[in-house]
Amino acid sequence: MRKITLTILVTIIIISLGRSQTLNVPDDIGTSTNAGNVGIGTTSPQSNLHINNSDVNANFPSLTSRGDILQLFEVINNTLEIGVAGASNTRRSWILSRHDDLSGTYGKYYSTLHLQPNIGDKSQFRGIAIGFTPATHIDIGTHLAVDGNVGIGTVSPNYQLHIKDGSGLRVQSSNAQIVFSDISNSLKLRMNNSGDLQLTNISDNSLCHFDNNGNVGIGTTNPIESKLVINHRSEPGLSGNKTGALAIIGLNTELAIGASSQTNGGSWIQTRHKDSQYPASAYTLALNPLGGNVGIGTSNTFGYKLAVNGTIGAKEVKVENTSAWPDYVFSDNYKLNDLNEIENFVKENKHLPDIPSAREVEENGIQLGEMDAKLLQKIEELTLYMIEQNKKTETLIEKVETLESENELLKGKIIKLETAE
Repeated sequence: MRKITLTILVTIIIISLGRSQTLNVPDDIGTSTNAGNVGIGTTSPQSNLHINNSDVNANFPSLTSRGDILQLFEVINNTLEIGVAGASNTRRSWILSRHDDLSGTYGKYYSTLHLQPNIGDKSQFRGIAIGFTPATHIDIGTHLAVDGNVGIGTVSPNYQLHIKDGSGLRVQSSNAQIVFSDISNSLKLRMNNSGDLQLTNISDNSLCHFDNNGNVGIGTTNPIESKLVINHRSEPGLSGNKTGALAIIGLNTELAIGASSQTNGGSWIQTRHKDSQYPASAYTLALNPLGGNVGIGTSNTFGYKLAVNGTIGAKEVKVENTSAWPDYVFSDNYKLNDLNEIENFVKENKHLPDIPSAREVEENGIQLGEMDAKLLQKIEELTLYMIEQNKKTETLIEKVETLESENELLKGKIIKLETAE
C-alpha cells in the first residue's frame, strides 16, 4: 500500500513540476481513505495534496535560507517559494520569487511575481480580491479590490489607505483625478492639462483651483491677480444670510471681507456676531492694536499713527488730551501785545505772532489740536482787544454826549446874547 501511495505522489509531483528529476519525501507519507488525498508530513491529509511541517520553531526566509518552505518551484535558476512559518500560532506565510542560489550572493535578486497577468485580451479581466468572502465575484475590469484598510509603509493602517514615510502618493495621467463620494455627493480632485490642480463637484464645476505658479482661486479658475483670489460678490450684512467672500471667526464674533455686487460699489470689511440670530451686532475693528501705524492711500506714514494721502470727510472730529488750552489768556496777569507791535510784526512777517507761516504749513503741516488752541488764543486775545476797545468807545461816547450837552448850552446862551442886543 505504501508503494502505491508513493507512486501516486511521485506522479503528481512530476506532472506539477514537469522537469523534476529528484524526489525527496519524508518518512511519514500517507494516504487518506477520503477521496484519495495524499499527505506529506501527515498521515491524515485533508486535501488532494496536504503538506505538513511540524517544526516547533519559526524560520523565515533570508538571503541564505528559504525558511519554513512547503513548496519550491524551480526552473533553471529561477524559483518560486511557498512557505508557512513553524511554531504554534505564528500565523505568517509567504510567496517568494527569486534566484535559486542562496549562497549569499544572489539571494537578494528578486523575480517579478505576476498575479493575474495580462495575457493579451483583458475584455473579461478580473483581478485580485482581498478581504472579501470567497463567494464574492468582483466586477470585470477591477484589478484589485480590498475590503478593509490598506497600509503602505505601515502594518497598522488606520484608514482605508494609510501611507507612512516613503515618498508619498503620485497619480500620473493626462487627466489624473481622485474622487471622494458618499451616497449622494461627490468631489473630484484632479489635474488639468496645464498642470493646475482643481477641486470640483461631480458636475466638474470648479470649487477651488491651484495653479502651477502657486496661486489659489476660489470661485475662479484663473487666479492671476494674487496668491489667493476669491470670486464672490455681496453687500455687507449683520443678520440673515451671511455675506462676504471671507470670514474669520473668533469666540462669538467674526470679521467679514467682501466686494460689492454693484457697479463701482467698492469693497468692504465688517465685524459682526458670528451667529445670524443676533441682528445689528457690530463690533470694534482694531488696526494694529499692539502698535504700528496705519496708512490710507500711502505706505509712508512719516511716523504718524494714521496717515491719509487725500481728503477726510467726517461729521465730527474730537481731539483729546490737548495741553495748554488757552484759558490763560483771561488770567489777570496775561499781557496782551500792543496793537502797534502786532501791526509792525504783520507788516514784516505777513502772519500773526505764534501762528506758523504759509511756508511752514506747506513744509510741516499743522497739529490739529495745537492749531485749534493757537487759533482760540488769538480769538480770546481779539476778544480782550474788543472789550478794551469797547470800554474806550463807551468812554468816548460819554465824552461826546457831555460835549454835545455843553455845546447845546453854549448855543442857548449865544442865542440869548444875540437877542438881547
